[in-house]
Amino acid sequence: MQQVISTTYKYTSKKENPPTNRGLFHDFRFSPGYDNLQQDGISEAVGSLTVFLHTAGKGASCPYCGHFSHRLHSYYSRHIQDLEVYGHTLELVIKVGKYYCENVSCPRKIFCEPLSFLARRYGRRSYLVEERIRSISLELTSRKASSLLQLFHITASSSSCLRILQQCGQHNPMHNKSIYVGIDDFAYKKGKDYMSVVVDQMTHMPIALLEDRNGEALDNWLTRNPQIQYITRDRGRCFTEAINRITPGVTQICDRFHLTKNMTDTMIPEIEK
Repeated sequence: MQQVISTTYKYTSKKENPPTNRGLFHDFRFSPGYDNLQQDGISEAVGSLTVFLHTAGKGASCPYCGHFSHRLHSYYSRHIQDLEVYGHTLELVIKVGKYYCENVSCPRKIFCEPLSFLARRYGRRSYLVEERIRSISLELTSRKASSLLQLFHITASSSSCLRILQQCGQHNPMHNKSIYVGIDDFAYKKGKDYMSVVVDQMTHMPIALLEDRNGEALDNWLTRNPQIQYITRDRGRCFTEAINRITPGVTQICDRFHLTKNMTDTMIPEIEK
């Protein structure tokens, strides 16, 4: 009979050593405030924090037809940037489901579980982050805003700041209560794609952004705002013709710059004589 002797010896200390490399957020529980999101884990790195979540629902409604489906197709991970936590950049990695749309008349056969309560569709930033970017971009230039946002551990380029800011004016109110407005040319980039901007002269805030400056868009806007009594404009013929055609009774005011320009253009040739 052969005797087998084990040479492996395991030493167990009576005093348990505390685990090493436990970060600040080892026992941190992320509470997004939504019942259908549950935490799976946390990964901490230098200056960044990643929280892994999953949706707890057993189905989802198709965003195209509204039909509720339980038939799961697969999963995918969605990455969303959220507000900082204790000086750490926060990223949410959410495991969401893809479902088959069981509505035979719906053109979409497979759809992704929406997270409309947390972020825009296809968005990579939460509503809170977009609001932070929007509020800072309203006060600064896009480059300064992008630089300042880094102090809040938010990554946003100058183009992203402009894009989020421009979303504020996507819906032009066709009806307003202002009686004193100003109309002028506007372009996001000098020399390209000029539009028309309407400003409330009492509050000095823009109230409408019209798609062109050839008078047609201005015609529609003036037709829907018959309460206008005073309009400040430049010497553009398209603005003058639209105002005379739609609201001939309003008082048209040439702005200070063009009054000075007209006077200067008239006086200088006479003085030079």
